[in-house]
Amino acid sequence: MDLSIVVAAYNISEFIDDCILSIVEQDTRIPFELIAVDDGSTDDTGERLTALAERFPERMRVVTQVNGGLSAARNTGFEHSTGEFIWFIDGDDMITPGAIDSIVATLKQQALDCVHFGFQEVDEAGTELPGRHTPLQLGLISGRQFFREGVKAFHIATTAWTYVYRRSLLVQSGLRFEPNLLHEDMLHTPQLLQEADRFVTLEQAPYLYRQRSGSITQAVNPDKARARVDSLIQIFLELHYLRRETRDNHFREALGWYAYHVYRKAVKEAQGADLKECQQRLRQLNQSTRAWRLFPNHDLVSGLKKAALSVIYGPTSYFQRNLRDEARSARF
Repeated sequence: MDLSIVVAAYNISEFIDDCILSIVEQDTRIPFELIAVDDGSTDDTGERLTALAERFPERMRVVTQVNGGLSAARNTGFEHSTGEFIWFIDGDDMITPGAIDSIVATLKQQALDCVHFGFQEVDEAGTELPGRHTPLQLGLISGRQFFREGVKAFHIATTAWTYVYRRSLLVQSGLRFEPNLLHEDMLHTPQLLQEADRFVTLEQAPYLYRQRSGSITQAVNPDKARARVDSLIQIFLELHYLRRETRDNHFREALGWYAYHVYRKAVKEAQGADLKECQQRLRQLNQSTRAWRLFPNHDLVSGLKKAALSVIYGPTSYFQRNLRDEARSARF
């Protein structure tokens, strides 16, 4: 089996048919399997998946489990997969015709560990929205080099569904998605890229990312905001540990800035939802880890700071500010 596609689904009966059909109706001779994981849905998502599997038994099978969240569903799908390469797709999204052919051909022809591609945003009806997201074109490099260059250029996607990678990377490393974690891709992707020695990006955007009001990324309330902050803090600490363990100095530098970005994201989330206890926890975390000094003072980070502040404040006003003042602002 060349490719295993894992689709995690939970209470998305309105969209699941579009997702599954975009995969199983691909006009390709490449051997692939679709493993749909019904993560304890309470609507008719499970029934729809079963009906689709009966229509396409040669390409699709369904696994049902008690609700455990996106990470758990992906891990379950992976454990049931057999393909040489694996692609995690969200159940409310779709892929374009010819996607499997172009991706698998690139992986096999260049003996790659991982391939990365762009995506097109669509609305709930599947209509394309303005803008097309494409990754940096850097040729054949390692995943570590790609991560560094992406962070350096402020142009990197960490969403798992924009990567297809060799199954052995997960087998040999033991890497899985962290259960009960929101924004799990922000941790999983850097860990994965560290393992990939042969890596290429594609100019195509074969993934259709659906924007909908009820999704995890769109829903807003204090409890969910608190859960996001808690997850971001956990991701920050995991990245902090990963940075200390890596022997690749350039990758370590990129992890430092990236971890700082995760910390700032948690700060903004806590401030936006006015979560006082989370803000206090972030203050304490900054004191214990010195988040704004997570990385050494070198040219890459200095350049990143200048670029970030230039974007935020404008080129003229930036040079009237002190970098240390900006660092202090991260601490509320």
